[in-house]
Amino acid sequence: SGFEGFIHDKYTLLKETRERLFATEVNAEW
Repeated sequence: SGFEGFIHDKYTLLKETRERLFATEVNAEW
């Protein structure tokens, strides 16, 4: 996956690219 075609504003830090991995890992206990 990549990051492209997203909304840009004054707080946007990432440049558009097709080669950036996006992953999320969550480990929750209660």
